[in-house]
Amino acid sequence: MNLDNPNLEDLLIACRQGSDDAFRKLFEQYHMRVMSTAYRMCGNIQEAEDVTQDVFLKAFKEIKKFREAASLFTWLYRITINLCIDKERKRQRRQKYHENVDVDSERITIEEANSNENTRTLDQQMWQDEIQSILQKALSRIKPKFRTVLVLKDIEGLSYEEAAQAVGCSQGTISSRLNRGRKELKTLLVKMGMGEEYFQER
Repeated sequence: MNLDNPNLEDLLIACRQGSDDAFRKLFEQYHMRVMSTAYRMCGNIQEAEDVTQDVFLKAFKEIKKFREAASLFTWLYRITINLCIDKERKRQRRQKYHENVDVDSERITIEEANSNENTRTLDQQMWQDEIQSILQKALSRIKPKFRTVLVLKDIEGLSYEEAAQAVGCSQGTISSRLNRGRKELKTLLVKMGMGEEYFQER
C-alpha cells in the first residue's frame, strides 16, 4: 500500500494492520487539531501536550475497533474531550476549584490599553495575544459541558452533527448548550473589560 498520499480509508486499514508509518501519518494529520482542542479545554499548554499524547496512545490501542473512516476526527475529538474532563475532575479532587478570581486587575490591563490608543501605537500581534489570553481565562471558568460545545463549534468549526457525534448527544442538546455557553462567555468577557462594542463588531 502506498502511504505517500493515502486516503483516510487506506490509512486506517494500514493502521489496523499495525503499520507504524501509517499511524505516524495519522498523528501528523490530526495532532495539531487535537492539541488545539485540548488547550482550549485545559487552559494549560503542558496539560494539553499530555492529553494529546494520551489521545493518540488510546487511539493506537483502539484503532482496530474503529471502522467508520468518515467520522475519525469526531472520534478523536471525543477521546480528547473525555480525557480533558477526566483530568479536570482529578484536579478538582486534589484542590478546590476557586472561581473568585481577580477580574479587576484584568480590567485595568484592558482599559489602560484602550486609554492609550490615541497616544501610542499598540502592536497588533500583542493585542491579539492579549485577547486570546483573556478568552482562554474566560473559557476556563465555564462548566465543561458548555465549554466543550463552544470549543468544538465556535473555535474548531465543527457542524452541529459533528459536534453531536463527538460529544455523544443530540444536535438539539448541542444547540442548547451552545446558546448557554455563548451567553456565559459574553458575560465573563464583559466583566473582564471587553465592552459590548467588541461583540457588536463581530
